[in-house]
Amino acid sequence: MKKEMTYIDQVHSFGRKWNIFVMIMLLAYPIATGIIFKTGPDWHGFALGLVATAPMYWAVGIVETITYVPMLGAGGSYLSLSCRWRSTLLSRRTLRQARRRAR
Repeated sequence: MKKEMTYIDQVHSFGRKWNIFVMIMLLAYPIATGIIFKTGPDWHGFALGLVATAPMYWAVGIVETITYVPMLGAGGSYLSLSCRWRSTLLSRRTLRQARRRAR
């Protein structure tokens, strides 16, 4: 007999599943594009950009978790996390495009 889940348990279950799905979909396009065009990122530039920006994202992530999760609730916090991942990946892509144009 299957135990009926509470609302919060359902929200967490769906949130985890959708966040994993969103991560896979966000990473699938750059990986597929790299495979199709037989190219990859400049790992030195990627590491420099990561070192320069990652601490800011970590600090903001901790502060947002502490301040927003109680206000948004479980569903809103999963949604904001998905949007944060998407904006992080898009900002990295924009930075790479700007560097290519500067060359």
